[in-house]
Amino acid sequence: MMRRFLHPVWLGILLLSGCSFPWNQAKTTIVEATPPALSVDNSFFESKGCFDSPDCLPESFQLIDFPIEVLEPVNESLGGLSPAVPMAMAVNNSPYFLGDDNFTYSQHCLVSRYTRYIVYADEGYQLLDTRSKLAAFYTPVDSPLEAYSFAIAATGYRPLYNIAEDETIFYEAKVIEDSHVDESNDGYVVHLFDNFMCGCGPHYTKAIDVTVHTDGTLEISEPLNVFRNPALDDVCAD
Repeated sequence: MMRRFLHPVWLGILLLSGCSFPWNQAKTTIVEATPPALSVDNSFFESKGCFDSPDCLPESFQLIDFPIEVLEPVNESLGGLSPAVPMAMAVNNSPYFLGDDNFTYSQHCLVSRYTRYIVYADEGYQLLDTRSKLAAFYTPVDSPLEAYSFAIAATGYRPLYNIAEDETIFYEAKVIEDSHVDESNDGYVVHLFDNFMCGCGPHYTKAIDVTVHTDGTLEISEPLNVFRNPALDDVCAD
């Protein structure tokens, strides 16, 4: 069977485009939730040209292990983080294994994506290149919105809402919940999704619960396949 290869950027556009995720209405129950009203301000890094080149950063950042390849704006889902300071994603793409301990999170494929963060605070730039450093900067996590944004920033998992229903999508779960946050005895449980694609189809979107404790430590559930788009079954991603 002929396989089609798409660059991960185009795969992301296809998955997260204006086309809603369709569902089998007769067999799948969708539990809807309202997305939080969050926003971020990317103007600080944008005004310095950082999204065009990481050369906007002090020269000392060229001396770190694995110098930053590209800076990307953060999206509104990180708007619950506190303190609210200028923040950018620091990304490296590499066919080589760079070590998960050197990054906040990583997504592995033939070409892997490694993510850290740069913040501007106390009149200087700070590199948050591990989950522990992210936690040290943004804890305590003591509200549902903070937990929501922290879970996304620390893992790279994504929130999904407005999941449409249609018979053309193959489902694995009988009940599928929109992203939401539940309080637990020792923190907050954030319901997110992983739709990172690698290899050849079928490609499943997975639901994952991330428990965020006040000190920023995480517990991550086993992923659960919830649906796939059959149109991508013959697509290979690298």
